Amino acid sequence: PTASPVSDPPTKVPSASPVSHPPTASPVSDPPTAAPVTSESIVSTRTSPTSSPTKGPTSEFIDNSESNDPKGGYFNYDINSDFGPRKWHKVKPQKTEEYNYWKEFKDVIKEDLDKNYCDSSAQQSPINVFDAGGTCLEYHQIRDRPGDFLEDDTEVEKVIGQNKLRVIWPRRLGDEPDPPGADIPKGWGHIIDAINTDIVIPAEHTINGRQFVGEYRIFHMHDGGKGAAVITSLMEIHPLNRRNSHLQKLINEFQLKFEEDMLKCQNKGRRKRGLRALVSSKGQNGVSSLRGKDNRLSSKEKFPSYRRRRAQHERDLERKTFLHDDPSDPYTSYGRYDPYDPELITSLWFYGYEGSLTEPPCTPFLSWRIMDKPMYVSTGQLKQMKNLIFNHVDENCQPTSNHYKGNTARPIQKQKQENEVYRCTCKDFTSDKMRAQSGVYQCSNDQYKLQHPEGGSTAFVP
Repeated sequence: PTASPVSDPPTKVPSASPVSHPPTASPVSDPPTAAPVTSESIVSTRTSPTSSPTKGPTSEFIDNSESNDPKGGYFNYDINSDFGPRKWHKVKPQKTEEYNYWKEFKDVIKEDLDKNYCDSSAQQSPINVFDAGGTCLEYHQIRDRPGDFLEDDTEVEKVIGQNKLRVIWPRRLGDEPDPPGADIPKGWGHIIDAINTDIVIPAEHTINGRQFVGEYRIFHMHDGGKGAAVITSLMEIHPLNRRNSHLQKLINEFQLKFEEDMLKCQNKGRRKRGLRALVSSKGQNGVSSLRGKDNRLSSKEKFPSYRRRRAQHERDLERKTFLHDDPSDPYTSYGRYDPYDPELITSLWFYGYEGSLTEPPCTPFLSWRIMDKPMYVSTGQLKQMKNLIFNHVDENCQPTSNHYKGNTARPIQKQKQENEVYRCTCKDFTSDKMRAQSGVYQCSNDQYKLQHPEGGSTAFVP
């Protein structure tokens, strides 16, 4: 584990322009690849298959607009639907995915998780953020640490939800191992553990009215009842279509989960037809083929190998402990995965406001920080993430997404107060690096122009 960084005291060294995260090597452009594996060849209706898989729907994504349980926690994103955003206040909180996740923290969330807040007077999310004149009370940068886990560790859970990709970080059980965490100023008190990282497509927040293709969120739960702090990066297509290599590591893990569920679905249908279950066997170029009784499978039945993950999982279960390859720390994964990597969190400065979950039960216990520069992704990565969320089926061959025509974004909500949003810039705090080197804690007007071109009126700096 790494200690939280401490600022050096001010000195008289001449100032330099503040810097954000150090530059990283340029990511490579997306190479030509085969079309991503989808579940359309497996599921064409909401019923389990009783015969050979049939051709999927002609649309790009599986149509899952009908509900099996309209009286429960089902909702969707069709404005004109009886289950759409205008009717979310009718959704039973206890039946929703978010309630079942957040109830773990019921003792430290002051708001009532059993209540539906979607039509309440509390500030709802998402909103269009802009500099509304609110006061930034933050006094240093968000100081993050990566934690002790790799993205493919079996302790790190990957969930493909109805409207998101979610990484659930292991909970702290003692001094070691450490989950990722961040020291967030303005009364949060100490380094707060990250509990999950979400990817939603498209983005729900906007900046100065500008829309983005996706949203990357890191949630941190305060154990003293202050709520959850959310560090958010919006996604933009890279001008040269270069892909985000650090994000791709997570996408790859979700792809494995997607394919594992597809395999279970296919095997369910094969068993009903008296055929041998498909298994994974590594083939050429690291790609595995699913092989059954007749060894004559179509290209749609071929998947990347996940045998290594399965073997690792079995070893971990056998050991019943955290065993990794870092000789300096027996509890630490060698290399680690950093959810705050500069490719993901690209700025030190942000827009902030107090808001809510962006889906039922819309509980208002989140403190949002929307970074003022986006993270870049490629068109190929965006397509892959859409496929993972919108075309996912569970092991019973049921579509899991509640999207509407490829959209799972709640409409922008009204701000309850005119100065609800505040913006933090280098005039409020400079980077820890600049403080240590020059002792400058607030930037000058010239430095501000370098860090925030055009007075911060744009959503990001290209």
